[in-house]
Amino acid sequence: MAIIKQLIFWATDQEINKENVDSYQTRSAIVAALLNVIFHNSLYEESELILNSLEAIVFSRVTYLGQRGEPSPVVHNVILSGVSQLLIRHFSEIMRLRDQRVDKLTVIQLIRELNQAKGGIGSLAFSAEMASRRDEYRHKFPLSSRHAFFLYGILEHYTFSAWPDSREKAISVVNNLESQLKTDLKSLIIKTKDE
Repeated sequence: MAIIKQLIFWATDQEINKENVDSYQTRSAIVAALLNVIFHNSLYEESELILNSLEAIVFSRVTYLGQRGEPSPVVHNVILSGVSQLLIRHFSEIMRLRDQRVDKLTVIQLIRELNQAKGGIGSLAFSAEMASRRDEYRHKFPLSSRHAFFLYGILEHYTFSAWPDSREKAISVVNNLESQLKTDLKSLIIKTKDE
């Protein structure tokens, strides 16, 4: 947690970013590490800290130099790549869990039909799903609907970027996600938020 907090401080501290002309390289390296290696190897509370701190990195005016906001399209690209990977993992896990649930329901139905064919003898010995444990080792995916909606908000934010490269990259990421999911990303995000 201390390391993650220090990285976030370096990415958002106004003085550090003003003094160093190449601070965009530091911010892009920090964002890449936070959204990839550190996120995927973190405990649940650490991943929550990363996602909650992402707002300060993306939207905070503390790191802004000049009127255009984050001055580096390099940092924009790293943010967009990291966010798209998290959303892909999020939706992949939702689909995996949905398919797993359908498979379990199918097995239960088959057992019921077999029991009825035997004249009702036998028992339906199928354990219920274990209650999800609220511990630090629980799965990070699927993300909470709040975090998924927030990550989509980052993509949407960059589709209106003042930098043409960042705008094109954000639109490309959204189109790529929609082609992989075979549906409209915004409606899918809103649907999962409402559930």
